[in-house]
Parts: sequence; C-alpha cells; structure tokens
Amino acid sequence: MVTNGLNNYKIVYQEKNNDSLYFGVEFEENDILDYVKTTVKEKYFSVESTNEIIQDHEENWIEFGLDSTGFSVNNLSDIFTSNLKPKDWKIGETLAKCFLEEERNAKFYYDNIDDARNINANIQGADIVGFHNHGKSSIMFLFGEVKTSSSDKYPPNVVYGKSGLEGQLTDLIEEKEVVNNLIRTIAIKTTNLNINNELKKNYFRALKYFLETDKCGYKIVGILIRDVNPNKMDLEKRFKKLNSIIKKKMVLELIGCYLPFSIKSLEQIIMDDGENPDGS
Repeated sequence: MVTNGLNNYKIVYQEKNNDSLYFGVEFEENDILDYVKTTVKEKYFSVESTNEIIQDHEENWIEFGLDSTGFSVNNLSDIFTSNLKPKDWKIGETLAKCFLEEERNAKFYYDNIDDARNINANIQGADIVGFHNHGKSSIMFLFGEVKTSSSDKYPPNVVYGKSGLEGQLTDLIEEKEVVNNLIRTIAIKTTNLNINNELKKNYFRALKYFLETDKCGYKIVGILIRDVNPNKMDLEKRFKKLNSIIKKKMVLELIGCYLPFSIKSLEQIIMDDGENPDGS
C-alpha cells in the first residue's frame, strides 16, 4: 500500500521490461474522493493560472490607467475564470496528469484552461504533453494518451482502433511528424520566455536528450481510467505489443487506474458544492 503523494492506493498488478512497465493501481474510496474534490478540481478549473492572472493585473492596473475605467480586477472574474463544463473524460485526463506529477516524476506547465481554445479537439495532438525526470538530472519529453471506460470487457473497446489507446500510442512511437508537432507546440510556448524560466530550461534539456538519442529519447504513457475490478488483461497484451516496437532509449509506461465509484459520477463529485473552486 502506497501512502505518500496521492494518499492511499495499492498496486494490484505490475510487470517490467527494462525501463518500460505496465501496472494497475486501485484507490481507497475516501482518499480518492477527497483528492478529486481538491487537487483534481483545482487543476481542472485552472485555479493556479487564474490566481496568477489576477495578481499580474492587480500589479499593473494603475500603471496602465485601467483604474480610470471605473472597473477593478474583481469586475473581470468572468473573463479570467475558467468556465469549463465538467466532462467525465476530461476529469479523467486531469486525474491522470495529477497522478503522473505526484507519483511518476512528470511535470506539466499548462492546465485545461490553456486548451480551452478548442475543447472539441486537442490541438496538441496528444492528451498528455510534458516532461519526465529520467534520473541523474536527465529530462525527457513525455507524451501520452488517456482513455476512460466503464466497460466490463478486458480490455475495453477504447484500446482498439486507430483512435484507440493502442493506435494513438503506436503513432507516438512510429510517426515522426506526430512527435515533431508536439515538440513544436512546446517550442512555441517557450519562445519568448526568459532563459531562467523553468519551462524553457526543461524544454532545452529534453530537446538535448532527444537529439543525443537520435530523436528517440522520450517517454510514452498510456492511462486507462476504469471503474471496474482491476484486471491485468486491460494492459498486458497492449504492453507486450507496444514494447516490441519501441526504439532504443524510448520508455513505455501503461497504467490502469481503478476507481471505487463510477466514472459518470466524476462530474458530480467535482462540482459537489455547486461552485467552481474560485467561488463562482
């Protein structure tokens, strides 16, 4: 039983092959409920980003003469606050990112609010775009996909097909243009940042490792969010198949996250007080 980071969970199955592995985790009900209501909720509604925006505007409000408009920063909460409608699959993605950051040495620099320009299509080309600390101060790109399913089939249908988990992860392994587009997305976000900015530094560290490994040094993650009994059949064959095609220096990780409540209830759980975390 793991009792740090994401409170309590137990690893119910696991298999490793060199640096790659797959495993399943089962969460304790009260702990995961509290986690979704707090950490996941704050990340879903981009509370930290919103607070940074408000602070920046408060510091520059008088400097740029906005006080003459008769408005204050507080009058603009409808602009600055994320009004993303709860969707169970999107909450599942946020839970996956939180788990990766707290338990799997991942780092992400943008929340859901940053992807809200087109919530029906992920312009990045992947659910997960970030960085992984690979040990010995080595940083690598982290790309991945998240799927949610309540199906009683093992594995569920969401792993099959071109748009399924296996197909999308295969593209991350074999299609250079897919990976190039993801790196380009990060590069655009870092272009005008100060050289001491953490995102910019990690980008160049990851890019260096990527180039040193003949453009193969990055981590690929696939996560299944489930509300059924844990079963390694969800991931076992997918792992073996994908692991057989990864190139040297690539790292593959498949994770099954098993919830003690229905996936459909995530929308209600995250809004259980009827408010966004900012009180709106």
